[in-house]
Amino acid sequence: IDTQMYIQSFSSVKDFIIVSDIQKSISVLRFQVDNRCLSLVSRDPRNLEVFATGFVVEKDRLSFVVTDGDSNLIVYHYQPETLDSSGGQRLLRRADMHLGMRCNSVWRTPLRVPFSLSSDPFLMALMRQDKRQITWFSGLDGSVGFILPVLEKTYRRLLLLQTRLLTFLPHYAGLNPKAFRLLRTSQPLMTNPCRNILDGELLSRYIHLSSNDQQELARALGTTTTSILEDLLSVEYFSAVF
Repeated sequence: IDTQMYIQSFSSVKDFIIVSDIQKSISVLRFQVDNRCLSLVSRDPRNLEVFATGFVVEKDRLSFVVTDGDSNLIVYHYQPETLDSSGGQRLLRRADMHLGMRCNSVWRTPLRVPFSLSSDPFLMALMRQDKRQITWFSGLDGSVGFILPVLEKTYRRLLLLQTRLLTFLPHYAGLNPKAFRLLRTSQPLMTNPCRNILDGELLSRYIHLSSNDQQELARALGTTTTSILEDLLSVEYFSAVF
């Protein structure tokens, strides 16, 4: 099958394959077992220096994650029913974030539960029904991070919390976390950044606030500290791999 300039890596899950190019972003291929051949499903038409690729698994939905040479993480969706996708020929960029490091490896693990909570029958039953996976990435500076799909209700609540924390907390050296996480590119783009990824490092600072500050933020959001802490701690529990 004809690809772009120079293929540098492959990532696969079942019969889907992500092909990353050194300058021409990614292409999604599918292996047809009956015909024993590869077919092109969709590709990203923009130029992008790809460092690593992987998948984001959320129940029956499959997304494609890419890290690039500008230290960004980008998530693509395949949505042929959307007009912008030109009938499925174009991958749609749905989320992006600046990581501040160049990532050269992406891998997936199933959700985990700490051993101290493994005796909870309700939690274990919830885990068996949950088909999400954690997508990990590691940088050239030795750091490790992950992205995890969350429910729409949880995302909305934590997004409001993140917005409040931007002005509620004093930031190191006066640096703005929102500006730091904004997509950065060496070449100008014709579209705006998508964002849609929560900053877990910023949100985790809510846990270390005093109870009065936690209650004040929760009241401003129209929710309770219990709901917020459950959302944050569930991510911590499910990612207890190391």
